[in-house]
Amino acid sequence: MFRNNNIIISAAAAVLWLVFIYALSSIPGQYLGPGTATLYLVQKIGHVVLFGVLSVLFLSVIRGISVMRQARRLIFPLSFMLIVFCAVADEYHQAFTPGRHPSILDVGIDSFGAAVFLGCAYLLINKRILFTRLFAREGA
Repeated sequence: MFRNNNIIISAAAAVLWLVFIYALSSIPGQYLGPGTATLYLVQKIGHVVLFGVLSVLFLSVIRGISVMRQARRLIFPLSFMLIVFCAVADEYHQAFTPGRHPSILDVGIDSFGAAVFLGCAYLLINKRILFTRLFAREGA
């Protein structure tokens, strides 16, 4: 079912990264410090980066297990949908954390991070494929 052990490593990395995100979400609001503009900006950049990295890890897992060529077209949308689900679950989780509250804005920021990182991954993957095809024709 799995192509190689890299898929297991990717899946483990995704799970550990998700646990890390949920651990950060479990920090009570009183320990986050006063709500300054700088702290707010750092937190939002953190959302973009944390969920962006998670989206690429999900992409790696899904790409590794999608063996049918037709299923390959769905790896980016599926990765994105998983991020949206995780972002909503993370905000729901924050509703039960003292001093924290769920925010639809954070779900949007998390989704934006995923879109940016997945977009970059798409460009890198397709650029590599394009260059591989070009150089393979030159050598033929």
